[in-house]
This record gives sequence, structure tokens and C-alpha cells, in this order.
Amino acid sequence: MPEVEKRLTADVARALYVSNYPLKMTVATKFTGDHLLQAPNLSKKTSIDAAIRRYQADQTVRLSSWMLMDHSTILNKAATGVKRALEHAQKQQLAVRINVVRRTVEIDRLEHKERQTYENVPVTVGGEIHYLNCVSREQKVDIKVVGNWKPLTGDFELYHYEEKALMPDVMIERYLRWVQDDTTRQYIRPVAKT
Repeated sequence: MPEVEKRLTADVARALYVSNYPLKMTVATKFTGDHLLQAPNLSKKTSIDAAIRRYQADQTVRLSSWMLMDHSTILNKAATGVKRALEHAQKQQLAVRINVVRRTVEIDRLEHKERQTYENVPVTVGGEIHYLNCVSREQKVDIKVVGNWKPLTGDFELYHYEEKALMPDVMIERYLRWVQDDTTRQYIRPVAKT
């Protein structure tokens, strides 16, 4: 069976890797702590308390948000979501578009005269009392979750998310070359090695 080496487009290469090397997805611990609210911590009060803790650590943090899901839910959504390859800092990555419920907590520090008008929470910051108005909102949003991806093993660790559209596929050059059976025209294996 004669074989020939071919340079593929990024979208074809990504599709071949995903179908030949099934994704083994994990969620980075930092992603979980920063972006997921998991049961039993799904109450609005829990979200507001977490936002206040962030504010106490850094008073410039006035907006905090979390996805209301756990590890298995985000992994299940990512398994069936639309995927695109991308490159960042010379690493191959994968982005997946998913739909999530996001809770956002917005914090306003109130002046003395505003405390009469708005509900507020007194919070101690560096020995000083700040009166905060905290508003919690929920909405369904499309996001893309991103992570480092090893196409030759399928390893994919989610560590970041953005509310941006998926871009066209971009593959690192070494992953674009595949061996094709010259008779059947089927792609047999990638040229790249682990």
C-alpha cells in the first residue's frame, strides 16, 4: 500500500486528531475555584459572600462571576460542544463553545447618604467599615472554555474561559502533516510523534 505525506488544513487536522485520539478532559483546580460554583454552594448568598471576600482582598474587584455547574457538567458540555483548535504561546490549545448559567455579583461601595436608599452590607476592610450594595444576577450565556491540548494523546485540561466567539482553527505546524494511503485516500496516522 503506497503512502504519501500530506499537509492538511487546520480544521481537517483538528477533526482527525479528535476522532482518532479521543479527548481526555480534566478541569484545572484553579478554574474550579475561580469560575465554578458547585452544589451545595449555589445560593445567591454564597455568591455574594464570595464576591465580598474578593472585594476585601482587592477593593478594585467590583464584579465577580461564576458558572453554576460542577466538574462533570462542564466536562459533559465540553464533550459535545463545538470545538476549534488554537495556538497560544507556542502551545496547541483547544476551545469549546458551551452554554452555561452565569451568576454575576456587582458591588457598589455606598456613600453615607446612599445607605438610606439602598440595601447594604457593612464589611470591614483594613480596619475601616465599607457599606456595600451587592446585586446578584443570573443569565444564560455562550462561552468558550479553553485549555492546553495534546493532539497525540487527547489530553485536554480546561483552565480558562472567555465570552468570545470561536475563531477559525489554528494548528501548530507539526500537527498539520498526516500520512495518507495513496490507494484509499484515507488518512492513516499523523507524521508527528509524541
